[in-house]
Amino acid sequence: SVLLGDKIITELKSSTQMEPLSYDCTATKDTRNVQGILNGVVLTAIFTAGTYGVVHHDVEKILALPDSVDHVKAAIIMSKDLPAEWMEWYDDKALQLPLMTKASTSGVCYFVGDLCAQTLNGKRINTLKLDRATKSSIAGFIGHGPVAHYWLNFLDTYLSFGGAWWAVPAKIVIDQGPMSIVFNTIYTVLLGSLSFRDPREVRKNL
Repeated sequence: SVLLGDKIITELKSSTQMEPLSYDCTATKDTRNVQGILNGVVLTAIFTAGTYGVVHHDVEKILALPDSVDHVKAAIIMSKDLPAEWMEWYDDKALQLPLMTKASTSGVCYFVGDLCAQTLNGKRINTLKLDRATKSSIAGFIGHGPVAHYWLNFLDTYLSFGGAWWAVPAKIVIDQGPMSIVFNTIYTVLLGSLSFRDPREVRKNL
Protein backbone atom coordinates (compact mmCIF):
# COMPACT_ATOMS: atom_id res chain seq x y z
CA SER A 1 0.00 0.00 0.00
CA VAL A 2 2.91 2.33 0.68
CA LEU A 3 4.34 1.69 -2.79
CA LEU A 4 0.94 2.27 -4.38
CA GLY A 5 0.56 5.56 -2.52
CA ASP A 6 4.01 6.71 -3.64
CA LYS A 7 3.19 5.86 -7.25
CA ILE A 8 -0.05 7.86 -7.12
CA ILE A 9 1.75 10.87 -5.60
CA THR A 10 4.47 10.68 -8.26
CA GLU A 11 1.90 10.56 -11.08
CA LEU A 12 0.04 13.53 -9.60
CA LYS A 13 3.24 15.55 -9.43
CA SER A 14 4.09 14.69 -13.03
CA SER A 15 0.67 15.69 -14.33
CA THR A 16 0.76 18.93 -12.32
CA GLN A 17 4.15 19.85 -13.76
CA MET A 18 3.04 19.23 -17.35
CA GLU A 19 0.07 21.63 -17.27
CA PRO A 20 2.09 24.88 -17.10
CA LEU A 21 4.26 23.66 -19.96
CA SER A 22 1.21 23.16 -22.17
CA TYR A 23 -0.15 26.55 -21.14
CA ASP A 24 3.17 28.23 -21.85
CA CYS A 25 3.32 26.69 -25.32
CA THR A 26 -0.21 27.90 -26.13
CA ALA A 27 0.52 31.36 -24.76
CA THR A 28 3.73 31.58 -26.78
CA LYS A 29 1.91 30.56 -29.96
CA ASP A 30 -0.84 33.14 -29.37
CA THR A 31 1.76 35.81 -28.68
CA ARG A 32 3.57 35.02 -31.91
CA ASN A 33 0.31 35.17 -33.87
CA VAL A 34 -0.45 38.60 -32.42
CA GLN A 35 3.13 39.72 -33.09
CA GLY A 36 2.84 38.54 -36.68
CA ILE A 37 -0.34 40.57 -37.19
CA LEU A 38 1.22 43.68 -35.65
CA ASN A 39 4.38 43.30 -37.74
CA GLY A 40 2.31 42.86 -40.88
CA VAL A 41 0.24 45.97 -40.14
CA VAL A 42 3.33 48.09 -39.41
CA LEU A 43 5.26 46.91 -42.48
CA THR A 44 2.20 47.37 -44.72
CA ALA A 45 1.71 50.90 -43.39
CA ILE A 46 5.37 51.76 -43.99
CA PHE A 47 5.31 50.29 -47.51
CA THR A 48 2.05 52.06 -48.36
CA ALA A 49 3.31 55.41 -47.07
CA GLY A 50 6.58 55.03 -48.95
CA THR A 51 4.84 54.03 -52.18
CA TYR A 52 2.44 56.94 -51.89
CA GLY A 53 5.30 59.35 -51.32
CA VAL A 54 7.03 58.15 -54.47
CA VAL A 55 4.14 57.79 -56.94
CA HIS A 56 1.38 60.13 -55.72
CA HIS A 57 2.41 62.92 -58.11
CA ASP A 58 2.25 60.55 -61.09
CA VAL A 59 -1.10 59.14 -59.95
CA GLU A 60 -2.49 62.67 -59.64
CA LYS A 61 -1.32 63.44 -63.19
CA ILE A 62 -3.14 60.38 -64.53
CA LEU A 63 -6.34 61.19 -62.65
CA ALA A 64 -6.21 64.76 -63.95
CA LEU A 65 -6.28 63.61 -67.58
CA PRO A 66 -9.49 64.30 -69.55
CA ASP A 67 -12.15 61.59 -69.67
CA SER A 68 -11.55 61.19 -73.39
CA VAL A 69 -8.06 59.82 -72.72
CA ASP A 70 -7.61 56.13 -71.99
CA HIS A 71 -6.25 56.20 -68.44
CA VAL A 72 -4.88 52.67 -68.66
CA LYS A 73 -2.80 53.40 -71.76
CA ALA A 74 -1.68 56.70 -70.28
CA ALA A 75 -0.58 54.92 -67.10
CA ILE A 76 1.40 52.36 -69.12
CA ILE A 77 3.12 55.08 -71.13
CA MET A 78 3.96 57.11 -68.02
CA SER A 79 5.22 54.03 -66.16
CA LYS A 80 7.96 53.61 -68.76
CA ASP A 81 9.39 56.99 -67.82
CA LEU A 82 9.00 56.54 -64.04
CA PRO A 83 12.49 55.10 -63.31
CA ALA A 84 14.21 57.98 -65.11
CA GLU A 85 11.91 60.52 -63.45
CA TRP A 86 12.54 59.03 -60.01
CA MET A 87 16.30 59.18 -60.51
CA GLU A 88 16.03 62.79 -61.69
CA TRP A 89 13.88 63.62 -58.66
CA TYR A 90 16.39 61.96 -56.31
CA ASP A 91 19.31 63.79 -57.92
CA ASP A 92 17.50 67.10 -57.48
CA LYS A 93 16.84 66.37 -53.80
CA ALA A 94 20.47 65.31 -53.30
CA LEU A 95 21.58 68.66 -54.66
CA GLN A 96 18.97 70.76 -52.86
CA LEU A 97 19.06 68.93 -49.51
CA PRO A 98 22.19 66.77 -49.62
CA LEU A 99 22.53 66.08 -45.90
CA MET A 100 18.88 65.16 -45.29
CA THR A 101 18.64 63.14 -48.51
CA LYS A 102 21.71 61.03 -47.73
CA ALA A 103 20.70 60.58 -44.08
CA SER A 104 17.19 59.45 -45.10
CA THR A 105 18.61 57.11 -47.73
CA SER A 106 20.90 55.51 -45.17
CA GLY A 107 18.04 55.18 -42.69
CA VAL A 108 15.84 53.37 -45.22
CA CYS A 109 18.68 51.12 -46.40
CA TYR A 110 19.67 50.16 -42.86
CA PHE A 111 16.04 49.34 -41.99
CA VAL A 112 15.56 47.14 -45.05
CA GLY A 113 19.03 45.62 -44.61
CA ASP A 114 18.29 44.60 -41.03
CA LEU A 115 15.00 43.00 -42.05
CA CYS A 116 16.82 41.07 -44.79
CA ALA A 117 19.45 39.91 -42.29
CA GLN A 118 16.76 38.69 -39.90
CA THR A 119 14.97 36.87 -42.71
CA LEU A 120 18.18 35.14 -43.79
CA ASN A 121 18.65 34.03 -40.19
CA GLY A 122 15.31 32.22 -40.27
CA LYS A 123 13.00 34.90 -38.89
CA ARG A 124 9.42 34.98 -40.10
CA ILE A 125 6.81 37.73 -40.02
CA ASN A 126 5.74 36.70 -36.52
CA THR A 127 9.28 36.64 -35.13
CA LEU A 128 10.76 39.69 -36.84
CA LYS A 129 12.12 42.26 -34.41
CA LEU A 130 10.98 45.59 -35.79
CA ASP A 131 12.47 47.41 -32.82
CA ARG A 132 15.89 46.10 -33.81
CA ALA A 133 15.36 47.20 -37.42
CA THR A 134 14.21 50.63 -36.19
CA LYS A 135 17.33 51.05 -34.06
CA SER A 136 19.46 50.07 -37.02
CA SER A 137 17.61 52.62 -39.16
CA ILE A 138 18.19 55.39 -36.62
CA ALA A 139 21.87 54.47 -36.41
CA GLY A 140 22.13 54.65 -40.20
CA PHE A 141 20.26 57.96 -40.31
CA ILE A 142 22.51 59.54 -37.67
CA GLY A 143 25.81 57.76 -38.04
CA HIS A 144 26.22 56.87 -41.70
CA GLY A 145 24.43 59.33 -43.99
CA PRO A 146 25.76 62.59 -42.50
CA VAL A 147 29.26 61.20 -41.91
CA ALA A 148 29.40 59.80 -45.45
CA HIS A 149 28.27 63.16 -46.84
CA TYR A 150 31.19 65.07 -45.33
CA TRP A 151 33.64 62.21 -45.86
CA LEU A 152 32.91 61.88 -49.59
CA ASN A 153 33.11 65.65 -50.00
CA PHE A 154 36.53 65.51 -48.33
CA LEU A 155 37.67 62.78 -50.73
CA ASP A 156 36.51 64.73 -53.77
CA THR A 157 38.09 67.97 -52.56
CA TYR A 158 41.46 66.81 -51.26
CA LEU A 159 42.12 63.39 -52.77
CA SER A 160 41.22 63.81 -56.44
CA PHE A 161 44.81 64.74 -57.33
CA GLY A 162 43.80 66.86 -60.28
CA GLY A 163 41.68 64.10 -61.81
CA ALA A 164 44.47 61.52 -61.95
CA TRP A 165 43.30 58.04 -62.99
CA TRP A 166 44.76 56.43 -59.88
CA ALA A 167 42.75 58.74 -57.59
CA VAL A 168 39.66 56.53 -57.85
CA PRO A 169 41.29 53.26 -56.67
CA ALA A 170 43.11 55.25 -53.97
CA LYS A 171 39.76 56.60 -52.70
CA ILE A 172 38.25 53.11 -52.72
CA VAL A 173 41.11 51.68 -50.68
CA ILE A 174 40.89 54.46 -48.11
CA ASP A 175 37.09 54.31 -47.95
CA GLN A 176 36.83 50.52 -47.66
CA GLY A 177 39.88 50.26 -45.40
CA PRO A 178 40.41 52.72 -42.53
CA MET A 179 37.08 54.51 -42.96
CA SER A 180 35.09 51.28 -42.72
CA ILE A 181 36.45 50.90 -39.19
CA VAL A 182 35.11 54.35 -38.36
CA PHE A 183 31.66 53.57 -39.79
CA ASN A 184 31.46 50.23 -37.94
CA THR A 185 32.54 51.85 -34.69
CA ILE A 186 29.92 54.59 -34.97
CA TYR A 187 27.23 52.04 -35.81
CA THR A 188 28.12 49.78 -32.89
CA VAL A 189 28.20 52.65 -30.40
CA LEU A 190 24.88 54.03 -31.61
CA LEU A 191 23.18 50.63 -31.42
CA GLY A 192 24.51 50.13 -27.91
CA SER A 193 23.30 53.58 -26.86
CA LEU A 194 19.84 53.05 -28.36
CA SER A 195 19.58 49.72 -26.53
CA PHE A 196 20.79 51.29 -23.25
CA ARG A 197 23.56 48.73 -22.99
CA ASP A 198 26.44 48.96 -20.56
CA PRO A 199 29.26 50.99 -22.17
CA ARG A 200 31.71 48.27 -21.14
CA GLU A 201 29.76 45.68 -23.15
CA VAL A 202 29.64 48.02 -26.14
CA ARG A 203 33.38 48.50 -25.89
CA LYS A 204 33.92 44.73 -26.02
CA ASN A 205 31.99 44.56 -29.29
CA LEU A 206 34.17 47.15 -30.98
